[in-house]
Amino acid sequence: MKKIHSAFILAAGEGTRLRPLTATIPKPLLTVFHKPLMTFAIDHSRTLGIANIACNTRYLHEAFQTYFQVQKKTPKLAIGEYEGNPISLFHEHVYLDTGGGLRNAQSLLSQGTFLIHNGDILTDAPLKELIDYHFDSGSLATLLLRHEGPKKNVTYNKDNGLIEGLKSISNSLTACPKMPSISIGYTGIAIIEPSFLDWIPSRGPTSIIGALQKAIHAKKKISGFVAQHDYFWSDLGTPESYFKTHRRIIEEQWTPPFKLANRDLPWPTSIHPLARVASSARLEEMVVAGPHALIDHHARVKNCILLAEANIPPHREYEETILGENFNCNLAS
Repeated sequence: MKKIHSAFILAAGEGTRLRPLTATIPKPLLTVFHKPLMTFAIDHSRTLGIANIACNTRYLHEAFQTYFQVQKKTPKLAIGEYEGNPISLFHEHVYLDTGGGLRNAQSLLSQGTFLIHNGDILTDAPLKELIDYHFDSGSLATLLLRHEGPKKNVTYNKDNGLIEGLKSISNSLTACPKMPSISIGYTGIAIIEPSFLDWIPSRGPTSIIGALQKAIHAKKKISGFVAQHDYFWSDLGTPESYFKTHRRIIEEQWTPPFKLANRDLPWPTSIHPLARVASSARLEEMVVAGPHALIDHHARVKNCILLAEANIPPHREYEETILGENFNCNLAS
């Protein structure tokens, strides 16, 4: 039976739209109820039996080496550990973009069919269905597509399941694709055959979109997969979306359908066991407090997220705010 050889988590971005939350921590390691964002994709991949897990790093790459307890490294590759299993960290000394990131990890990705997964999304998308569809279709690459969301950057033929074009800086879609084609969004999740790496330029930063465009132009089979049922999806690109995702998880009582890592807290845990909350503090509605966060005496906190080491002094009031060790990001205005 055909299997996915490896999963590659795209984690090298700077997360500029999430500032100040990402000033000292890379976005893929930003926590959602105390669990680093990218580890959801890792857990999902491991549940599917994918043994080889990797990611690319650049911005604040030392944070990845610390979290994954790297013991062995070269200038390009570090080997860390996650739940007793090795994880490969491919470092990028300069900006390589998504296609360049795949090229930089070619030593691993060339060994078999692989999954790519953006490291800044939280989802329980049906990856097993995507994988089955890819192998059944015999495609060079199969992109997970979805109707929801503002970006309609793919022209997709509903009749044959093929992608006819992708939008980028150099190639815009027609405003109204002719039937049976539609405009739809690419999720940043795909199943790819190793021979696709041949379509990526050998040097410099380059997007995966350009390589896909070249393959489509050469009549290679690039497929799209649209799930027939709803699934949880959140792009944590801004402080507002980061906050809303926490609230949505509580309101919808969302629990990932795949097994979470054993070292994680019960899901979801609002107040981390290492957080300190004074008995006289007043917590209202949604309050999330990370490890070593402090909510001091007689403080009033309503609808706030405190990241690790955040501190609310005595008698202070905060509402609709994300707090870090050195910043307060108010969302009410």
